[in-house]
Formats: sequence, structure tokens, C-alpha cells
Amino acid sequence: MGQAAFSLIELMVAMTILSIALLAFGGAVSTSTTQRQLSEERRAAEQALSSYLEQLRTMTIAQVLAEPATATPTIPGLSGVTRTLTVYRDEPGPGGPEGAALGFPVDINGDGDTTDMAVPPAEVLVLPTRLSLTWVGAARSPMEVRLYAYLSSF
Repeated sequence: MGQAAFSLIELMVAMTILSIALLAFGGAVSTSTTQRQLSEERRAAEQALSSYLEQLRTMTIAQVLAEPATATPTIPGLSGVTRTLTVYRDEPGPGGPEGAALGFPVDINGDGDTTDMAVPPAEVLVLPTRLSLTWVGAARSPMEVRLYAYLSSF
């Protein structure tokens, strides 16, 4: 009799549309939160690697070579952390993207020859290194940050 009212079907359609919209919004918020956490974790990992690199820069080449290859530092906000220090004393060095990142081949003992293998520590003038930090991220997946640097004895 001319009264404007919602029928049961109209109400069900409206509720379905509202539910789908709320689920999509909830998914977007969840993804955004996870991405923010991953970004904060990456920043913390990069800061930790930079601090470790600064520590290494204060050491002699012999001290750097004596450093353990892996360690498990405690970094606030990160879990399951492993830090790896890789040094290259073979002048041909690694190939592929890693070799390109470090600019190999490199004359690390200054003798003009870039093909020496396993240069003795006392002869190393420039030490190419790769620092990496791995951890279990907010998304429960393994994460990694790498830093390539040259350390020198002068």
C-alpha cells in the first residue's frame, strides 16, 4: 500500500555486498600491516649490517679474517637472525651478479696480477667482503639483506 520498505531479498543482497566490501577492506588492512612490518624489519637489518661494517672498518685485515663466518646476533624486532661474513682472498673472486657487485677481478694484494689464488693474509691490502643478515620475517618467510664492501688495511 505504497509503503517504502526493504524486502527480505533486498536486505540479503545489501548484506552480501556489504560483507564483500568489508572482507576486501580487511584484507587490504592486513596486507598493509604486514608490508609495514617487513619494511621496519628490513630497515633494522640494514642498520645492523651497517653497524657491523663500521666495526669491521676499525679492524686490521688479520682481525677481520679471524672473525667468525657466521654469528647469531640479537637484533630487536627480528627473530631467527643469522649474520654471515664472506671474505674473498682469491683475486678471480666470485662470478655472476655477486662478482659484478664486488667488481671482480680485483688485485687485492697490489702486485698487478688479478689471478692470484688464496692471497696470504699478510699480503692482503684490500679485502672484498659480503655481509648478509637472514631472519624470519613478519610473513613467516625467510628474509635476507646483503651488503657488499671493500675493507682495507690503510
